Amino acid sequence: MKLLKMYFLLAVFISALTVPSFSEEVLSLDTYLEEITGKLPEIRQSLIAEEKASLNTVITDSYKDLTLSAGAAYSGTKGYSGYDYANGLSLYTRIEKTLASTGASLTAGMEYDFTGTDTAGNTTERFSPALTLDVTQPLLKNYLGTLNKIPYLKSKLDLQIRKLQTAEDMAALRNDFTKFYYQWASLETALGLLEKRIENALRMEEEIMRRFRNNLADADDVHQSHSTVLTYRESLVETQKSVALLKKELAPYIDLTGKSPDLALYEAMWRHASQSDFSRRPFEETRAYHILSTTLEQAGLDITLSKEKTKPELNLSAGLTFKTQAEEFSDSYRIGDADYRLSLTFRMPLGNRASKAGVSVSKLEYESLGLEIERSAMNYEKMTGRLIASLGGSKELLDLRMENLETLRKQYEAQEIKYNQARLELNSLIQTDNQITGELIQINSLKYSLIESYLDYRYITEQNR
Repeated sequence: MKLLKMYFLLAVFISALTVPSFSEEVLSLDTYLEEITGKLPEIRQSLIAEEKASLNTVITDSYKDLTLSAGAAYSGTKGYSGYDYANGLSLYTRIEKTLASTGASLTAGMEYDFTGTDTAGNTTERFSPALTLDVTQPLLKNYLGTLNKIPYLKSKLDLQIRKLQTAEDMAALRNDFTKFYYQWASLETALGLLEKRIENALRMEEEIMRRFRNNLADADDVHQSHSTVLTYRESLVETQKSVALLKKELAPYIDLTGKSPDLALYEAMWRHASQSDFSRRPFEETRAYHILSTTLEQAGLDITLSKEKTKPELNLSAGLTFKTQAEEFSDSYRIGDADYRLSLTFRMPLGNRASKAGVSVSKLEYESLGLEIERSAMNYEKMTGRLIASLGGSKELLDLRMENLETLRKQYEAQEIKYNQARLELNSLIQTDNQITGELIQINSLKYSLIESYLDYRYITEQNR
């Protein structure tokens, strides 16, 4: 019954609102937000940052790409002993590849050398083709490709963060501009109510002037009634100023000239806010937490990477070359000989202070991010607690004012009967009507406060999707 009573009073409230002029276009919230977001550079900046993060994953994953190299060299040498003249042509092509699973670098290639010597008019030619295969496997630093994999994993996490941040930025902007819209609707509603209040004050002033002319009121009553009119007009001008300032603030994004907000949507929104559930939601389910936790995971990879850099280099290399040498070009394709290579190399910087300091820095950064999550969780609890308290208080106060509004309306109806029976003076009826308008103004203010708190609560507690 209480809810039905509130809706009945709401219908009375709506009838007291000023109806937009026929020359004004009612601007829906969706159209308003679409036009504004299309002009916000912040949104495009967020999308650019997300696109850059996506391209960075390609860059960090490019260590898996094949590398092709090729070359040719020609030489001619004048001999002073043993031969008179020698020339040569060397050709080679190689393909290099880093194996992601092991971190080994693999090189496969083909070489072809031609040499010719001229000794006392006798020419000797040699054709030397070769096929080569070399592999180098790190055994300590960069074992299993750690130095290559971690930057790629970090870039993937960075892309996740950027996507979450883009959603966060857009949600924050939409929340701010949505509040502007409902503030605009609240101010337009207040203008209608203030005009109604001024109308009541003018009627009161006219009644007191009539009584003054009939020697039924004193001069100070006349001055007081006129002061009341001026006070209400001041409130109207202040509210008109607030509307003008709001439109100026939104002017870079949208032209509100000749437009009015959807007051029916404003009414529906505060009803929805008043009926919503404001139970506490875990911080761990929010988008803000997922941004921080993913950043913490990224910092954990930094620790692993910095530790890897402190290790000495121990590399095992092996190679195999199939080759031959022939005096005739037609015989040079019969490759039958093989050379083998095997080596173990060790390298360690003495002191290695930069890498060791890097480990300490990454650990401190990880600890700092952990504390940032704790701080954000505490702030979340404070903010949600404050908003829940504000919403609860606004709803309770709104119920009381609605109840008082109903009482004043009943009082007005009873007084109207007395006035029609000439048992009550007009000024008493006007005073009650003015009280009703004043209560409606307070209710309107509470409605916007309720909407604003609800929008902030919805934004802060928005879950990761």
